[in-house]
Amino acid sequence: MPRAGGVYSAPPGTKGNPNTTIESAKYNALVDDLVADANAARPVTAGGSGSSTAVGGNDNFNLYGADMASAATLNLANSTGSIINVTGTVAITALGTLPAGAERDLVFQGVLTFTHNATSLILPDAANITTAAGDVARMRSLGGGNWKCLAYQRAAIAPYAGPSSTETLNNKSLVDNTTFIIDEADATKKVKLQVSGVSTGTTRTLTAPDADGTVAINSRLIGSGFRNLKVQVTSDTQVTITADALSVEDTSGYLARLSAVNVTAALNASGANGLDTGAEAASTWYYAWVIWNGTTTAALISMSATAPTMPGGYTHKLMVGAIRNDGSSNLWRTLQYGRECRIVIGTNPAASVLIASGTTGDPAVGTYTDLDLSAFIPPLATKAYFTVSNAVDTGAELILSPSASYGGGASSTNPSYACFIVASAAINGSLQMYVPLETAQHVWWASDSGSNKLFIRGWEFNL
Repeated sequence: MPRAGGVYSAPPGTKGNPNTTIESAKYNALVDDLVADANAARPVTAGGSGSSTAVGGNDNFNLYGADMASAATLNLANSTGSIINVTGTVAITALGTLPAGAERDLVFQGVLTFTHNATSLILPDAANITTAAGDVARMRSLGGGNWKCLAYQRAAIAPYAGPSSTETLNNKSLVDNTTFIIDEADATKKVKLQVSGVSTGTTRTLTAPDADGTVAINSRLIGSGFRNLKVQVTSDTQVTITADALSVEDTSGYLARLSAVNVTAALNASGANGLDTGAEAASTWYYAWVIWNGTTTAALISMSATAPTMPGGYTHKLMVGAIRNDGSSNLWRTLQYGRECRIVIGTNPAASVLIASGTTGDPAVGTYTDLDLSAFIPPLATKAYFTVSNAVDTGAELILSPSASYGGGASSTNPSYACFIVASAAINGSLQMYVPLETAQHVWWASDSGSNKLFIRGWEFNL
């Protein structure tokens, strides 16, 4: 008698009746039926494997069940197979109750949140999983409604191909304090990246140069680099800074490279693109800065050459030049390219700036007078540029030197650094000269003619 739905039923008419002789044909038919059933593959519903082979039986125990829609509690006690397609996008927080040891494979058909719970739904890395179509999770019951994920396979990630193959990581974040690059020949040599210096909420991209060779990564670099720098005072209150590129630095010494810089700051404004603190003071040296907050590039004017008061959010800076206003709080017009700055004549000042004239010391033997340039060149100047003129006295002489240790203009063993002599009264004597500075804002000079005049033209910076 064949089974119906896995249930065995005896052939009709085989049951005996009291006080009635059992018929041999019916008895033998029942015995033969029982023998046949005992030797046939027992269905799963009757406690068998449904197959006469081990492979077939295993297959019968691992069948796809009916699809189940995602829900807060995806009750796997209702599953009709050990492999279940999970449809929908509702977040899952529980899986129902099955005996400890029971396993189910969940094949997600869409995007949902598979929610970690340290007791009832234990997921890898103790973190929620955002599923994707085709992802597979193998879950094992711990009993009492508690489950643990034994494995999670992302559909979009290829399996590991072995040490000789190239593996590609996509959409992965590596924790900086636990991730190392190790030398293949010596595992004691390690590199660890640290991103704590990056501003909160921002991403920094490190781009390798398009060139062969070794690129050295240093934790501290020189932060005063620039290309095609121009600093120009354009009005009584404003200075404009442009550069093809320059590097700004934070307080930890980390750099950011800015390109196509074009910013303007005004002394009568405050904060970014203005004065860093306080009100403008007359006859004062100010320093021009480029500052950056991770997104915006701005200019800043400060009395400090080393530590301006930074506006809120600005972390990186670079000092690029110095500017000065006069007694009326109007800026001198200056034009700086790179480290060299010159005074622009025409507006303010309207004429060349005379800084000294007349007689002092003795240029013939090298007797010098200290000349204070603090009103004419900034403290960071390393070189000063001058014009000397005399249109009257033939043989008039003026000498300039970085210190009083130099000799006279005609000395054959220790001549002055620069020397001006009027060859003839008929010639309007004028000479451009420069002197490197050994003492900030000071040079030494001597002059033997009341008609000698010394004008300041500009300076060179130590940036």
